Amino acid sequence: MIKLTPSSIGVMVDTLRYSGRDRYIIFRMKTREQKVVYMRYPQHIENMANQENMIVIVDAQKFLSLWQRSPYEVDKNTCAGDESTWRKDYKFHHAENGFAKSMDFPVPLADVNVHIKDGEISCSLNDGMTRTLWLLANGVKEFPILVRNHKEKAKILSKYASPLSSLHFEPLNLFFAITGEKYPL
Repeated sequence: MIKLTPSSIGVMVDTLRYSGRDRYIIFRMKTREQKVVYMRYPQHIENMANQENMIVIVDAQKFLSLWQRSPYEVDKNTCAGDESTWRKDYKFHHAENGFAKSMDFPVPLADVNVHIKDGEISCSLNDGMTRTLWLLANGVKEFPILVRNHKEKAKILSKYASPLSSLHFEPLNLFFAITGEKYPL
């Protein structure tokens, strides 16, 4: 297990796992009840080498605030309300089942878009809305997300949503830090 962040941050890189050709970076977090849950990056090996992909560790409340400003109604409607509303999401039970089995089958990171318009920052989700609602509803204070194909926007999101204003990692560099390998692919 690798602690990449100060002790005040609750996200840790738990391990690296292999499945066929795929290599997964596994993240570990705790819910408000101290239950440990796991998430993974990537879904496919090609994602590991994409130099524009970034993993950002976000503060749950800061991220929620940016998500609520999404330019898309589907995002605004999904994240509106509070824990009792989120638990009524029609797919919430799928996320509940996924996180219950996450030690053996880590849940994929949510795939996030960052929007900048007139100096205002917001975000929307390509994939992982219900997973993100589950994390919020269960009091996970910080969690990793994926910003695909846009390193600069990931750094901006990190500035506004990370617990320390700068918690973002290039997946390949994170892989190197874990394994010590020079050429993992």
